[in-house]
Amino acid sequence: MLSNKRMFFLVTLLFTIILSGNEPINGNLFAQEKGNDFFVVDSIQIFGNETTKDYIILRELTFTKGDTVNEAVLKFNKERVYSLGIFNKVKIFRLKRVNKNYVLILVKESWYIYPLPMLAFQNSQWDKISYGIDFLWKNFRGRNETLHLVAAFGYDPVYAVNYFVPVVDGLKNISFAGQLSFNRTFNKSKSLENLVGGEFKFKSYSGMIGFGKRLNQFNEVFISLGFQYTEQPFESLASFTASGNKIDRMPMMKLNYLYDTRDLKQFSSGGTYFQTGYFQKGFGVNDISYNILDLDYRRYQPVAKKFTAKLRLLGRHVWGKRIPFYDRSYFGYNEIIRGHSLDYTEGDNYFKTSFDLNYSILDEWNFTVKLPLIPQKLTSARIGINVSIFYDAGSTFNNGDIISRLKFQSGYGVGMIILFLPYNALRVEYALNEKGKGEILIGTGFAF
Repeated sequence: MLSNKRMFFLVTLLFTIILSGNEPINGNLFAQEKGNDFFVVDSIQIFGNETTKDYIILRELTFTKGDTVNEAVLKFNKERVYSLGIFNKVKIFRLKRVNKNYVLILVKESWYIYPLPMLAFQNSQWDKISYGIDFLWKNFRGRNETLHLVAAFGYDPVYAVNYFVPVVDGLKNISFAGQLSFNRTFNKSKSLENLVGGEFKFKSYSGMIGFGKRLNQFNEVFISLGFQYTEQPFESLASFTASGNKIDRMPMMKLNYLYDTRDLKQFSSGGTYFQTGYFQKGFGVNDISYNILDLDYRRYQPVAKKFTAKLRLLGRHVWGKRIPFYDRSYFGYNEIIRGHSLDYTEGDNYFKTSFDLNYSILDEWNFTVKLPLIPQKLTSARIGINVSIFYDAGSTFNNGDIISRLKFQSGYGVGMIILFLPYNALRVEYALNEKGKGEILIGTGFAF
């Protein structure tokens, strides 16, 4: 029987070969297909955007007036516009009149205000419930800006305000983000739990502001500055904080780079996503200085009709003078190995690989139901149904560990994903770990 490590490298090699297809050419995944009818765009016209500014849509397009495109390019750009997450329906098509080629973009705007009840289970455990209000207000001035307010109580209380605008007035390639939060969070480190004799909470306040620069449709850079205050309750744990005291007070800076050529970002069938973020915390203030490097690479490749192969490589590296327990790298919480969702591991670092082979049962069904007193925008959605087989593998480890001696976790299984775009998705998966132990995973959102 193959070991976890050999299986990991064998599957990685197989999917690397499968996913070694070409990148989009000017946003066109199929530019070299024979029989495509290319035409010159004489005009671009947008209809249906009652709130959204025209330039929010136009800046997503990989073509402009005078460019040569075909139906495959239009299909790709339809998905890019849909990826804004503010429309229930998007159509892009060619209209030919005499000797002119018009590209028409028809959109149907979604409902933008979501005051929803919040209910979250830590690792699906009923005794670890957080509950409250999740308020989301999108696109309120037509520039796809988002105001997100969270007030949660129970197991992990959190109060947060997040604001993001992708287009600052008069500076169409500059974005802005701001964030304030308070958390009272249970410790994730099992080793510290054993040290103090049980679970404990620590509290944290943080705030950040940042500006981004969009270089083109596929490349963006971002810089953020902020401050963080973290307090834990035990003098005996002072050596596990960043400052060597009960309280850590630190300035911080984060640099991000994003490369994204995906079609439909919520559930992609083609393209590449690469994001890297570098976090510097402390800068020597209060004797704190450590660093966090995040890497997230994803590749999506059509391999046959209705089949898409998906690869994700995820890594996190933390290093510095003293690494606090709350910024170590963990599996079993926000990041899991399917088949090991309740197995908690920790280290300075982790890496994870995920492979999915997805089959689309229903690609796109524009669903609308009319209900009394409820706006039709709120009862309209793009429905999709997909099934997949998947394989996950990964490991947490400390700085200085020998890579060849790492202990891998792995899991594989099948799943079904029902999309309710632009809102969310429902995922039901059955996973087996390397020992044959199975588990059912039910959740919202997208695996990747």
